[in-house]
Amino acid sequence: MNREVIAQCINLSESWFSHRCSYLWKGIALSDEFKEMIQSCELRPLFYMNLIDLLNPKEPLTSKMLERILSYNNKEGYVILQSFCHRFLGASGFDCRIISEPEIIAERNGHIDIRITEEGKFAIIIENKLKGADFQRNQIAKYIQTIKEEGFENEQIYIVILPQYQNIRIRPSVWRLPPDYKSATNADRKCGIHDDKLCWCDFPDIKLTKDEVKHCDTCVTHWYKEFADRTQILHQDFTTWLIDIEDTIPRRELNVRSAILQFADYLNGLYNTRIDQKLNKMITDFLRDKLELGNSISDWKKLNNKIAEIQELEEGLRTLRMEMSSDLIDLWHENLLKKWPMLRNEPRKSFGILIQGMWFGCWWAEESDDKDSPIWGVYCDSGTPTSRQVKIAQKIIYKSGLSNVVDEDQWMTYSNTIKGEQIVDRLYSIAEELGYLK
Repeated sequence: MNREVIAQCINLSESWFSHRCSYLWKGIALSDEFKEMIQSCELRPLFYMNLIDLLNPKEPLTSKMLERILSYNNKEGYVILQSFCHRFLGASGFDCRIISEPEIIAERNGHIDIRITEEGKFAIIIENKLKGADFQRNQIAKYIQTIKEEGFENEQIYIVILPQYQNIRIRPSVWRLPPDYKSATNADRKCGIHDDKLCWCDFPDIKLTKDEVKHCDTCVTHWYKEFADRTQILHQDFTTWLIDIEDTIPRRELNVRSAILQFADYLNGLYNTRIDQKLNKMITDFLRDKLELGNSISDWKKLNNKIAEIQELEEGLRTLRMEMSSDLIDLWHENLLKKWPMLRNEPRKSFGILIQGMWFGCWWAEESDDKDSPIWGVYCDSGTPTSRQVKIAQKIIYKSGLSNVVDEDQWMTYSNTIKGEQIVDRLYSIAEELGYLK
């Protein structure tokens, strides 16, 4: 390889190194700015409290809470309801402009959890499963039938389901309406099997008798197909919307804003996803702005590249931390050597004094459980310590005010520390005081 090629390789290596360093410095700067933003953020909670948690409400009460939130109106109209319909039903063809004087009722009229209707315009059925209740057979079908009997057409009816768990399964029988659906109880219906929740159609492999087939064929079929496009199942996107809508409520409406935030936080508790979503959204916006990210495929690739760079930065910082652990070992040794000239060391790895066949000192702890910090400890030079050595180590350690247990292993005791100099200096002084250090 000639000198020109070698020079090109060196220049290329230096260019690559400079390029990677530039990324690292940008990552560090972004981290510092992010930390400053979080620490100064007024949204950062100092004390956690949610009054709804204390009430531990059942589903009917949570329906009432949502009813009150959706019922909010001001000079601009039913702004929360309009936002809800736009966000979750707009894609299904719902025109929010038709909302003027809606009737919003919870836990009445055919046992529909929440119904929102405006005569001749629309009907919204909200099924509340936030507390994990299962669907009963024919449940949604009966609600639809109730609404239809009030004069609403199929295309005017919309369904919203609020489950506790994201991957909810709605059985076929929930959408079917048997001829005896008005029976006093679920158990009285002919198609019931096992319990009140199941029907023959939930088990497609079951062989039915002629009478059962005849009865099942009389069901109103394909209700799911009819309403699938106008049915929405909401989960975390629902709480995200609550946070978003709270920002649009006037500041003077403090009770309304507080109720919305409390309800959103309560739902996150049910979802087992409780975080400060408002703060989380602020963080997301911060990162979008600093990384100049949009929603394109190229931006997605850019974000992945940033994640890779951060991982590289993390690895670099971890390596630096381990190097600083070695630096501390050498620094502590240098500082202690003036007072304890008998101190022995292995540069960048360990130092200590042999006391009664046991090394009392500090060690560089590569990949330790506590962030790669050094350890102080007592190590028996000959292997398993004798009972006499255990007693001596116990006396020194206990009198030093350290609570670590002394074991009968070669490593008699050890612990991570960034105060190794002070700890071992104390141990040496106590050992000298007890006459073990000569």
